[in-house]
Amino acid sequence: MYDVIVIGHGVTGAGLEWVLSRYSNATRILGIERRKGAGMVNSNVTNNSQTLHKGDIESNYPLDKALQVKWGADLLGAFVDQNLPHGKLVIPKQLIAVGDEVDELTKRFHQFKPHYPDIQLLDGNGIAELEPLVMEGRDPKQKIASLYSPRGHAVNYHLLAEKFVDLAKASGKEIDIRYNTSVQRIERTAHGFNVHADGVVHSAKFVSVSAGSASLLFAHALGYELDLALLPVAGSFYTNKRVGGLLQGKVYTMQDPKLPFAAVHGDPAVYNTDETRFGPTARPLPLLERDSWRTLAEFLDIGTVTPRGIWSLLKIISDPTIGSFALWNMVFDIPWIGKHAFLRDARKIVPSLGIDDIMLDKGAGGVRGQPISLKTGSIVKGRDRFIPKDAPIAFTLAPSPGASYCLGNAVELARAMVERVPGFQFDEQRLLADLKLDA
Repeated sequence: MYDVIVIGHGVTGAGLEWVLSRYSNATRILGIERRKGAGMVNSNVTNNSQTLHKGDIESNYPLDKALQVKWGADLLGAFVDQNLPHGKLVIPKQLIAVGDEVDELTKRFHQFKPHYPDIQLLDGNGIAELEPLVMEGRDPKQKIASLYSPRGHAVNYHLLAEKFVDLAKASGKEIDIRYNTSVQRIERTAHGFNVHADGVVHSAKFVSVSAGSASLLFAHALGYELDLALLPVAGSFYTNKRVGGLLQGKVYTMQDPKLPFAAVHGDPAVYNTDETRFGPTARPLPLLERDSWRTLAEFLDIGTVTPRGIWSLLKIISDPTIGSFALWNMVFDIPWIGKHAFLRDARKIVPSLGIDDIMLDKGAGGVRGQPISLKTGSIVKGRDRFIPKDAPIAFTLAPSPGASYCLGNAVELARAMVERVPGFQFDEQRLLADLKLDA
């Protein structure tokens, strides 16, 4: 019997594996991943925004949510600085506001400054000094300001997942990784769970399902979270390849608090600073993984295509803000028309962009499973992880900013294991000491 089985090896599953291998008394850990390696779906370098979210420039986060995200991001930032120097960029980041948004941004600055002492409030001149193309060609009468952070991280999350696995294997524990392996079902036993994977049954005292959107399928099969379904949303990116790039750092725009999806932002690609990426868009897609048609059947089984699920979707898109956002984003992937439409949003960041300056980065972008309530017919925020009180199992969907919070998630899961697995121990203080963070 294994102490722990971790299903899914994006940064969330791989991060948990590393934490348990180094800071717990678990001696036998099994990892199962249906792809050929770690970090190949939403953690893939081209499938996400590459941002280490700290909550300071995410305008849809209230202060309490921002501080929770910051705690997890500080853990990961320390790990990346120590262990992944070739897989990161340390770059500035800004949240720009125009017109009536400036008053809201100013209020946010004063509220957040005591908790994020490095942030600054810049006017147009300050923005131009740091990001000339953000101001070039902009209407000089337009009111503008930005919330500026001098030290942000861009992270190659694919390399990060691989690093977590490599360090776990080097821990001296028995770490068994099964790639190209699919889990068919999970069943409760007297001492934990059995995991059926490609004809082999593996037993464990605790199971962590970190399989992205598919985590909800396993939860449903065991009778948990039956009031939730998923709306899979594909995020695409447009790109500009120019020597020197267009932007020196990350530039975000203000987000409508009604929407659970990030507003368009621009930033240098972590794998090539001469390339500037704009996005993500947000388009509904009936797949749980963008490049895998096998996940169509999984989508059909996740509760969305049912009378209650369809009622929920219709109720959600009937909201004028959400409905118009969804329709507008569906245009972005249409040849020729999409580029012209997207240019309007991209010019919020770089006003001088022309139609020939950007192109759709085909094949880039992942799928985020947005939870929806089958009871209320509404978008659900904050239920991206389920840890039943009555069983030693956890399910993690990890939508944005899941990658940024992967170590925070690992710590919280390890705490849950202490409560649910007799004899399990977790040395959180040593983890924090190794990362040179205060308790």
